Formats: sequence, structure tokens, C-alpha cells
Amino acid sequence: MKTPKVLQQIAGIAKILFIEADQNYSVFHLSNGRRLVSGYTLKFHVQYLDEQQFFRMNRSLLVSWEFVSEVNFLKDNGIAVLKNDRRIRIPRRRLKAFQKEYNGKTN
Repeated sequence: MKTPKVLQQIAGIAKILFIEADQNYSVFHLSNGRRLVSGYTLKFHVQYLDEQQFFRMNRSLLVSWEFVSEVNFLKDNGIAVLKNDRRIRIPRRRLKAFQKEYNGKTN
């Protein structure tokens, strides 16, 4: 398969903080503060990214482990804080999977 053009552009510019789905588009939020929009779905881009470097928070959000600076686990959910101070809620149904992978990354 041919690598999507947007991923080729990103490789030379910056690293991906997270990818947000917006209908049938994907919005790449980059470490240099820029945002790039792709005409493909998030599901399409997942197959080209390293599964070990990203975590699928929900249907519309894929977060890079490299930029998770802090995690606050609450009773029913949690909050992941990225290095750019963006706070992302960890859904209740994904909390155990997130904790397991997060603990594996920090140890």
C-alpha cells in the first residue's frame, strides 16, 4: 500500500500529538502547533501508524503516547494531559486498557 500524502508531509515537519476524526476527515494536531486535515477517515490512517505509539481513546481520537505527560485516574474514568496542556478524557470503557498500556510504557 502506498503511504498517504498527509503522512509523508508530516514526517518531514513534526510529530503527531493526536489525530481527531471529524466526519469523514482526519485532523492531525502536530507538535509544532500546526493542524493538517486529511480527506481520509481515522480508521484508514490507523493502518499506517505504529500501534505501539498510539492509543485509540474512542471512535474519534487517537493519541500519541510520546506526548502524554500526565494521567489522572478517577473512579469511573480518567484524564490524560498532553505536553501542550490539552486535557483528554479517558472513557470508562477504555480505562482498563489505557491503564494497562500506560503502566507498560512507564515501567
